[in-house]
Amino acid sequence: LNTSEHHPMQWKPEDVSALPVRGIFSQRGHQVTRLEALTDAAFALAITHLVIAIGYIPKNFAELIDALKAIPTFAVSVAILAPFWWSHVRWSRNYGLDGAVDALLTFLLIFVVLVFVYPLRIVMASFFSWVSDGWFPSSMSVNGWNELRGQFLIFHAGYMALGFCTTLLFIHARKRADELLLSAQERHATTTDILIHLNYTVTAAIALLLAATLPDGYAHFSPVIYSSFGITMPLLEWFRSKSAENIRD
Repeated sequence: LNTSEHHPMQWKPEDVSALPVRGIFSQRGHQVTRLEALTDAAFALAITHLVIAIGYIPKNFAELIDALKAIPTFAVSVAILAPFWWSHVRWSRNYGLDGAVDALLTFLLIFVVLVFVYPLRIVMASFFSWVSDGWFPSSMSVNGWNELRGQFLIFHAGYMALGFCTTLLFIHARKRADELLLSAQERHATTTDILIHLNYTVTAAIALLLAATLPDGYAHFSPVIYSSFGITMPLLEWFRSKSAENIRD
């Protein structure tokens, strides 16, 4: 079944049963759409802006070491972007949506990613420079607490926007559940994905509030709130698996 030629309203039970299955989801978008390809290209472009380099090929050993010192910044920045890319991949494969609203939401996500990549790299580089007492390089100098606060405000706003965009994608898919003939388990998994990305959004909003209100000298502690993911994300995944078992039973 070529999903690019079938509007979700045309899904029939026999069509869904003939689809490949990954986990609990029938892959309604198992063929790569232009939206998915465009999103992959946008994330690839974002990663090229994070790539470990100093703007040119190192001419000597010292410059090579300086370039390699950017590895932690690159690695953590990619790790922050990767869940959002993977969320869009799963959204594309599980639902196969490519209508006007889907295109608009995807373009919004792409826009945010390409804007967010610069404050992401700057904040990560500044963090590693701070913890290493300057051994890891940072290309941006910060003059005073107000500039540092502004840096974190931009970072948290970008992360919140990423979470909000992906939340909207899964909300839209959940609204189309009847048209897509989603099973009870698929509907529950979609609801869980909404909660997961809403968790990203709300946590970033709290971090944004902390960065805006904490006294000078403390705003750089606002990212500590993201450590809550170590508790909330396993709980949400447990909710996904436990409720899925109850639905199946």
